[in-house]
Amino acid sequence: MAATLAPTTWLGERPNLAHDDAVLRFERIAVPDSALGPFTVGGAWRITSPHFWFGSYSGLVVEDDGSLLAGSDRGWTLGFAPPDRPAIIPRFAPFLQQRKRRLVDLEALARDPEGGTVWAAYEYRNAIVRRTTDGTATPYYPPAMRRWPFNGGAEAMARLADGRFVVLAESASEAGEETHHRGLLFDGDPVEGAAAVPFAFAATDGYRPVDMALLPDGRVMVLLRRVEWRLPPGFTARLAIADPREIREGGVWRAETLATLTPPLPVDNYEGLAVESGEDGSLTLWLISDDNRMAIQRTLLMKLLWRP
Repeated sequence: MAATLAPTTWLGERPNLAHDDAVLRFERIAVPDSALGPFTVGGAWRITSPHFWFGSYSGLVVEDDGSLLAGSDRGWTLGFAPPDRPAIIPRFAPFLQQRKRRLVDLEALARDPEGGTVWAAYEYRNAIVRRTTDGTATPYYPPAMRRWPFNGGAEAMARLADGRFVVLAESASEAGEETHHRGLLFDGDPVEGAAAVPFAFAATDGYRPVDMALLPDGRVMVLLRRVEWRLPPGFTARLAIADPREIREGGVWRAETLATLTPPLPVDNYEGLAVESGEDGSLTLWLISDDNRMAIQRTLLMKLLWRP
């Protein structure tokens, strides 16, 4: 009886409270005083909110004012300030106002730091939506992504400094000790119909790419996540670095692992990654987790400091 009833307790969706209070609460989490590969842990927090559209965050970018914009797999965004910065009123809003298009399952965000335009990748429909600063949103379904699995499609996306885009799929095929994930390198804005070069991204040890962020030197940081199948399920994550200049049509693109996030660090289903540059050349990495609206999962925010 206990085994039968237990999943409804720890796997069940959180109660539908139907609140619209734009409030966030940050609970600081103690972290071990040790290095994480080349990174230093600058802080970790659990975020909670009574707002109905809070949670399930899979994409993350940094705004001009230093605030963060998170995108959820329910199609909503949350704009907020990290707890170590001046507070702002949290902003909850759908990324795409035209809900009739049924575009949900937002999995990745990318942003143009010059103009403020934001792109979102949607896994279920394998679409990319561009939203300009005036709120105009333009959906597009790239033909090169048309045959990607509906439940394992566009999962990670990065906009390069020259305006090209890299998009990776979550689903994978076995290739010896590696798994190969479908990837596309668009030679411009995908929403404008830019041509795409297909390739494969290599991952190992059961990890899957879930987000990417551009680094100042033109490389990208890749966030990979692995599900630990136990009762209850758990997660670990990796941070790896890859160079888009090494992408070749039909080839295999590989990344170098820099660090693996495991307990006793606070680890959950990290799916969102953003990189912020400091004036002294240092970088701040922000990670946010997708709680899947599960009672056993949390929305965590982690800050990593790095001087590459």
